[in-house]
Amino acid sequence: MRHEYGDHIYDGVAGENILIETDQTYQLAALGSHLIIKNAQTQQLLYLSELSVAEPCLEFSTFALHREEVPASADIKQTLQFLSHGRRGFYARQLEASAAKHFIYCGDEVFLEEDAREDSL
Repeated sequence: MRHEYGDHIYDGVAGENILIETDQTYQLAALGSHLIIKNAQTQQLLYLSELSVAEPCLEFSTFALHREEVPASADIKQTLQFLSHGRRGFYARQLEASAAKHFIYCGDEVFLEEDAREDSL
């Protein structure tokens, strides 16, 4: 997004809770039903489920275009299309209903469920 729209799109500007560094772009279907976050220090696993796409909205698209007022419909349509299908991000829920707290830190690894013993994202 930063490459497409500029430096005003910085990490955390959209209220993200978890940012994952990767060279790939993922769509929902490629993520499967769960993501697993492995704590680098404790090796504790956090399972995320109920994955869904954070679809772009008019307000964020206007911000991405670095405009104060809603731009022309063609510009907004193109921006909404660019930001759709998960490029803006995903929502997820903690799978376990346990009361245990899970902490996520820089350096923790994120795995697709089928790759949990192999490569991380």
